[in-house]
Amino acid sequence: MKKLKVDLKNNFLELVPETLDDLWYLERILEKGDLVSGSSERKIKGEEGRKAEKIVIWVEVQAEKIEFHESFMKLRVSGPMKSMKPEEFFEANAFHSIEFGLKDKIRIKKKKIKEFQLEIIDKAVKSSVRSSLLLVVLDDEEAIIAEASEKGIKTKTTIKSGKQGKRFKEEKQKENKFFEELLKKIQAEKKEKVLIAGPGFTKNDFKKFLENKKVNFNPVFENTNSIGKTGLNELLKTGLIEKVLKESRLIEENKKMDELMKEARKENSLVEYGLNEIEKAVEKGAVQELIVSDKKFFEEREKIQELMEKAESFQGKVFLFSSEHEAGEYLNGFGGIIALLRFRN
Repeated sequence: MKKLKVDLKNNFLELVPETLDDLWYLERILEKGDLVSGSSERKIKGEEGRKAEKIVIWVEVQAEKIEFHESFMKLRVSGPMKSMKPEEFFEANAFHSIEFGLKDKIRIKKKKIKEFQLEIIDKAVKSSVRSSLLLVVLDDEEAIIAEASEKGIKTKTTIKSGKQGKRFKEEKQKENKFFEELLKKIQAEKKEKVLIAGPGFTKNDFKKFLENKKVNFNPVFENTNSIGKTGLNELLKTGLIEKVLKESRLIEENKKMDELMKEARKENSLVEYGLNEIEKAVEKGAVQELIVSDKKFFEEREKIQELMEKAESFQGKVFLFSSEHEAGEYLNGFGGIIALLRFRN
C-alpha cells in the first residue's frame, strides 16, 4: 500500500493499493457512511436522437456497500453521489459504484479515523515492501503449490507426477516431465521468494534439476515429514516460513494465538471468551488486547466496531485476524472474538 496522505485533523486518507492484499486491507478500513472518491465511468444520457455514452468522471459517494471481488482484483464502493466532475452531469444522491483496482488512487473522508484502522494501513504499507512467498511441497507422486501472503496460505494448484511401479527409465522420463511442469507453474507465479519442501529425495532431485536450468529465482529448500496441506501446515508450525517471510502477519497471528492459548490454560487465566462477557470487560476498561476475526467483524460490523473503539478508548490494543489461515479459523472456533484482560473482578 502506498500512503499518500493521512490527515488525522480532518479525518482524511489518500491511499494507492499496490497488491491484491491491499484491496483486502482497504475493505476492512472502509465503513458505511465514509465519503469515498476516485475516478470512475458513468453512462450519460444523450441528447434527443443520440445514444447514451460513457464518460470518465471524478466522483464522491457516501459508502453504503463495500465489496472486495478477489477474482476480478477489484474493490467496489457503492452509494449516493455527493459530488462529481464534470458538474453539468451531476445528479445529487443518484446511486453510483466506484471500482478500485491496483494503482488506483482512493480518497476517504471519515467521521473519525480509528486507531485499529491506522494499524491496518501500517501493516499494508509494510507488507508492500515484501514479496509474497510461493510454497512448494512435493514428493515423487505430487506437488502442491501455494502462496503465503499477509492473508494466509492459499493453495494455487496440485500437480501429479504419474509415477508408478519400478521401471527406472520410464519413471525417470516421467520425473523429468513432472519437474518441467512444476518449474513452468512456479515461473508463471513470478515470485521472488520460493520455499520448496518435502520428505524423501524428490526435492533434492528437483534442486539439481533447477541448478541445471539456471532459473531466475532463488529457491530455499527445507525438509517436511508430510506433503499436501498437512505439509504446508507443518511449514507454518515449525517456523520454516518465518525464516523466509519475516514479520509477516501470518506468523504474528499464529504466535498471538499460541500465547493466548497458553494463558487460557492457566488456573487464573486472564483470557475472556464470549461476546457478552467481553462487552462487560470492555465497559470496565479491563481489556488489554481485543482479538477479532474478520469473519466476526463482517457478521456484526457495527457492534464489533463499536466494541473496538471502546477498547481503544481505554488504551486497549485491537487485532483483526484473517479467517483464511489456521489462527483465524481457530479463533472462529471460539466465536470469532477473544480478549486478554488486565484484571478480573
